[in-house]
Amino acid sequence: MIRMEQPFEYNKQEIDSLATEVEICAGDVLYHPAGIWHSVECSEDSFTINLSLKNLNKADLIAQSLKHLMVQDPSLRENITFTSREDLHKSLQEGIEKTFELLKDLTPEVIAPQNLLIPRYLKYDFSNEQQLKSIIRKFSGKLTSKSKLYFNPLSMIVSKSNIPQDELPDADFVIHHNYAGHAEHESLMRVEIVTSPESHDFMETLAQLRASDPDYQMNMKDINWKKDNHLVDIVKVLVYQGFLVIDED
Repeated sequence: MIRMEQPFEYNKQEIDSLATEVEICAGDVLYHPAGIWHSVECSEDSFTINLSLKNLNKADLIAQSLKHLMVQDPSLRENITFTSREDLHKSLQEGIEKTFELLKDLTPEVIAPQNLLIPRYLKYDFSNEQQLKSIIRKFSGKLTSKSKLYFNPLSMIVSKSNIPQDELPDADFVIHHNYAGHAEHESLMRVEIVTSPESHDFMETLAQLRASDPDYQMNMKDINWKKDNHLVDIVKVLVYQGFLVIDED
């Protein structure tokens, strides 16, 4: 390996004389900074995987989250048409004002729920009490019988009826985080959910409310904490995953 200031202007023999050989075995990981010219040769039949790591900055994450909110709004998805410069300015001003309103919906908890930063289950089975308890032990939110919750505007839920059966034969719901239902945007986090008999109707209701009333606010006092302890655990998991957000106001 050798770092080159001008990677396209080199003499192959010179590089070979300056290169450092590194032998790696099955399962090894070799990390090197960007800008390192390298060549891989295998001594036997095998394969290697090259991964490029990119730093995450606040501008990218906030801008991506805001854009996913914006493309949920039909008026901001419209193609720009105008008959004059003044007409264009008026249209852009309306879009800017709406964007400022959407920006108010972004909070650190909305953008980065706990599940995004911790090794996470990509599939939840609500009948698996051991898995539920394992997730809840990591849950750091403050959820009480007086808590109020709202739908994360960056999270969408898709029910089994809208999922091709050959793709997800077991999942009852799929939750996408930081996804606006727009074909050009991939979800930042995707979790499959298999419901339990006690939670299926509850999840179906949440899915219908998310579609029909995105601003709906749920009160935890409406859940019987002693009788419906399983549903309380489900709510904690949904907050941990980022589909629901605790209203701190």
